[in-house]
Amino acid sequence: FHANFEKYKLFIKTFPQIKFEIRNVTGELKLLNKRNYTKTKSPQMAVS
Repeated sequence: FHANFEKYKLFIKTFPQIKFEIRNVTGELKLLNKRNYTKTKSPQMAVS
């Protein structure tokens, strides 16, 4: 149990960072989509 608890504490410490990175990645993907959209002017590219 103790080892699991240590792992859990570590997870709690790193979880906000993981969430932040995921948000960054999705934000970058949306930016790329927008850029492609403005370049090609095709509605299919903008669908997120």
